[in-house]
Amino acid sequence: MKESEVMMSKMTLQAEGRVEDRKQLHSLKAKIKQVPNHIANAMKTTIVDGPSLQLKNNGIIPDDTCSLINDLIAEDGVNPEHVLSVLNRMANHLGVPVEGSVSDRSTKWIVLEGGAAAKMQVVQCIKNAKGLTISGDGTTHKNNNLESHHATTQFFLGIQMAVNHTSETQLEGWVDLVDNLPHCQSGEDARDFWITVTGMHTDHAEDQKKLFWLLQTWKQRCEREKRGEETILKSTPHEFLDILFKVSQEAIINAAFCRFAFELGEAEFMKLDDSQKKNIDLLIWAGCCMHKEMNAFKGGCTHMSRWWEENDISGPIKMYNRDNAAAADLGAGTAAAKHAEDHTQGGAIKVSSLADRKHGQQDTLQYFWDLEMGFTLCFPDTSNTQFQSHAEACAIIITYLDLILQFLSYVEQNKASRTLNHMERNVKHGCEDNATQHEFVAIGVPYMHEIHGPLRSPLHEKVKSHLHKIIADPDLLLSPDMSYETGSLDGKLWEMPEAIYAILQRKPQLPHLSPLLTWERFTSEFLAGGAIDTATTEQIENAWMESTNDLNEARIWPNMSLNYFNALQIYLKSLISEECRELRKLIHEQDSSGNNYHTRAARIARAEEAVDGCDPYQTSQALEEAYKIWCGANGYLTVVALDLQLDWHIKNGKNGSGLEIPKAKSGAKGRGDRESRYRHLQAAISKYEAAGNLAVEAEHAGAETGVESGQEEIIDVDVEGQDDSEDEFYSR
Repeated sequence: MKESEVMMSKMTLQAEGRVEDRKQLHSLKAKIKQVPNHIANAMKTTIVDGPSLQLKNNGIIPDDTCSLINDLIAEDGVNPEHVLSVLNRMANHLGVPVEGSVSDRSTKWIVLEGGAAAKMQVVQCIKNAKGLTISGDGTTHKNNNLESHHATTQFFLGIQMAVNHTSETQLEGWVDLVDNLPHCQSGEDARDFWITVTGMHTDHAEDQKKLFWLLQTWKQRCEREKRGEETILKSTPHEFLDILFKVSQEAIINAAFCRFAFELGEAEFMKLDDSQKKNIDLLIWAGCCMHKEMNAFKGGCTHMSRWWEENDISGPIKMYNRDNAAAADLGAGTAAAKHAEDHTQGGAIKVSSLADRKHGQQDTLQYFWDLEMGFTLCFPDTSNTQFQSHAEACAIIITYLDLILQFLSYVEQNKASRTLNHMERNVKHGCEDNATQHEFVAIGVPYMHEIHGPLRSPLHEKVKSHLHKIIADPDLLLSPDMSYETGSLDGKLWEMPEAIYAILQRKPQLPHLSPLLTWERFTSEFLAGGAIDTATTEQIENAWMESTNDLNEARIWPNMSLNYFNALQIYLKSLISEECRELRKLIHEQDSSGNNYHTRAARIARAEEAVDGCDPYQTSQALEEAYKIWCGANGYLTVVALDLQLDWHIKNGKNGSGLEIPKAKSGAKGRGDRESRYRHLQAAISKYEAAGNLAVEAEHAGAETGVESGQEEIIDVDVEGQDDSEDEFYSR
C-alpha cells in the first residue's frame, strides 16, 4: 500500500511538472510572438522622437529651413529649382524623414527675405559707422546698361539696370538705391548714409570722375539740409515763429522748404572751424590700382606706336586678316587698300592675341616644350579680359623666341601642304620682326605685388621716381652688369629672371629700346596738396577702401532678375522670428509691386524718345553718301545709328509684306552686320521715297479735279491705279 502511494505521488509530481513546463513553454511562445510588435513599436517610437527635417510646420516654413535654403542657394550655388530634390536626397542618405514641401515660389520669397535681412544689417551698421566708402562700376550686357554698387568691403548693395551710362543717371541710381535701404527699418533717414560716406572708389573713366563731383555736391546738400532741420527743431518758440514766417514767404515764391533748410544749414556750417568743416565734408576719390596698371600698359603701347612715327623709323609690320590682305595686295593705292591699312594692327599685342590658348597649335606647343626643355609652360589667356595677360605673354615670347620660331618651322615642315595657314604666318612674321621684338620687351609685373598696402601714395611716387631714374639712365636696366637691386621697382629678385637675361642677350639687335612714361595722369588723386595728401591719419582710416575695384567686376547670372540676384548676393544673416514675419509681409508687397516692370518701362520710354528724336535720311543718295564715310571720320554711320534709323521706319511705317525690317537687332532672325543693316535701310528709304512721290502726284490730281487740299485725307481722288493714302501704300 505504501509503495503504491509513493508511485502515485511520483506520477502526480511528474504530471504537475509537465503541466508547469507546458505553461512556461506557452508563455515563452506568446512572448516570442510579441517580439516583432515590440520591435515595430520601438522603431516607431524612435522615429517619432528622433530628428526630422521640417520643411513646413503647420503650413509655415520654419526659420531654420529658410536659413538652410538661403545657404544652399547663396553660398553653395544650388539651383533654386533643385533645392527640394537636394534636401530630399540629403535626408534620405542620412535616414532622416522629411516633413512638408517647399514650392519654387516659396524658394524665391525666401531668397528675397534673405536679401532684405541683409539690408537691415547694412542700415544698422551704417548708423554705427565712423565712415563709409562706396565703390561702383558699370558695364553693358546685351545692350543693357548695368551698374554695380558696394559699400566698403562688407556690403554688396546690388546691381541696377540703367537707361544710359551718363554720370547724372548713375547718381540717380545711387540715390534710388539708398532710398530703398531704410524701407526695412521705418523711420530711418536715407541722408544719414550720404553724410557717413567718406570715400568713393571707381575706375579712371571720365564719367566716374564726374560722378564723384556730383556725389560730393549731393553729400553736402544732404548734410546742410539735415543740419538746417536740426537747427529748426532746436530753436526757441520765438525763433520758430520767425522761421515759420520766412518759410511761408519762401513757399509762396518757390515752394522750397528744403532750400531754406539748406541755406540755414549752410549758415550754421560756416560757423564751424576749418578742421570740423573738413571732417564733415570729407569725401575722397580713389582710382582702381588694377586699372592704373592696365592704363599704364595701354599707354605704353600707344606711346611706343607713336614713337616709331615721330622718329621716322619703320614700326612693327602689319598683320592683315585674309580680306584685308587681299585688298592690300590686289588694290595697292586704292581706297580699299587704304581702308585695309588703317584697320589693320601690328606689334607685340597683336602677336600675343593671335598666340592665345584658343588659336593654333597650343597643345602641340606644350608637347614641343616638354621635349625640348623638360617642362611645359601655360601660355597666358590673352583671349579674355585679364590684367597682365599680354605683358606675361610678351615676356614668354621674348624669352623663348628661338624655340617658338623653331616650333613654327616644324609645324610648316610637317604639314602636307608644306605651308603655314594665314594666322600662323602672321605669328611667325611678327616674331621675326625686329620692331615687334622691341615691343615684346615692355613688361611690368612687380607693381601689382605692391598695391595691397594701406597707403599707396608713397608707392606711386616711388613708381614715378623709378621710371624717371630708368629714363635718365637706361643702363640701370639694360647694362650687362645691371642688378635687380637697382633695376626692379621693389629691389627684389626679378619676377621672370629668364626674360631679363633674354632681353640682355638680344640687346645688340634692339637699338631702339626706350622706357615709357605714362603714370602721371593715372595717379592724380595722390598729387601733393590733394585730398589724400592733406588728409589726417584718422580721416584716411575712416575713408578706407580696397586698392582694386574687383568687387564690382563681378559676373551676372543668366536667366535671373536683378532683384533676385541682388538678394542672393546681399544675403548675410538670419533674423529672429519677429523680424522674419515683418520681412515676409514686406517682400510679398515688393514682389507684387512690379519693380522690374517699371525699370523695363523706363528703358523702353528712353528708346522711344531716341527714335522720336531721330533725323531720318530722306533719300537713298543721302544714305549712300553717309555710308561711304570711313570709320573714325566725323559723321561715320555706326551700327547704333543704323539701328536708330531702322527703328524710326518701323515706328512711322507699318511693317507689311512690302517692307520687312527685322525688329531683332541680333541673333539668327536679327538684322545682321553693318552692311545688312544698310541694305535694310536702303529698302525702307526707297519705299518711303516711292510713297512720297505718289502722294505728290495724288495732290496734283486732286487740284485738277477741284478738290480742296484740306479734304485730301478724307475724300478719295479718282486716280486710276493709284491710292491716295500714303500710309496704306507704305504698309503694303
